[in-house]
Amino acid sequence: MSNKRTKLVTPTQPGPAAPAKLREASAAEAEPAYKSGLDIDPVLIHLGRDWTATKDEEYFDATWGAYITEGEDHYEFMLARIGANIQELGDTLDQAALFLSAGGVDPAVLDLLSIADKVVLLRKLFVEYLPQVPSGHQRNYLFRFNDHLDQCEQIEALRRTVLLKFLLNRSNTWLSELVHVADWIATGQLVFEEGIDCEHGDFRSWRKSSPAEKTD
Repeated sequence: MSNKRTKLVTPTQPGPAAPAKLREASAAEAEPAYKSGLDIDPVLIHLGRDWTATKDEEYFDATWGAYITEGEDHYEFMLARIGANIQELGDTLDQAALFLSAGGVDPAVLDLLSIADKVVLLRKLFVEYLPQVPSGHQRNYLFRFNDHLDQCEQIEALRRTVLLKFLLNRSNTWLSELVHVADWIATGQLVFEEGIDCEHGDFRSWRKSSPAEKTD
């Protein structure tokens, strides 16, 4: 699950005038039903009852030890990772909204929305885009992105729960909980991005041509 990418992308231009349609499936093809990734890997943090401070430190060192400077506060380090990853997830959702709406939404307003708000917006945009999807693929298309957005919602709920716990009772919050939150956010961003790249070839080329992508 661990993913340490923290490159940020910021939407700065509208999407294409007309997003390309997906590849038409042959009428003879029977498309298997899309399987939810949440059934296989639910958004949870598993720390056993026998979890100890030693195990906690070992887990952090194994995951992030090579990236932290000597003397740097481990908790502050992880909070920064969470911040960078949530920014990247939000930027990716913004870009998808700009792309699906063909530039019909205001990037400045998108930037003010929470992750939960962006999920609500994207659910509507995917439904509006559905007529452009081959009829034999529409069910799986909508199920796939609803599944990805469900994961984003669950990750946001997990982030909120752990950070409130940390804020109110820092001494009772394991460092590994922050590690898992950062990893889940990065995973959610990667899964969503891979999904839209897979379903929309034009999204990848559009994103790479944006000024923000070139200057990262």
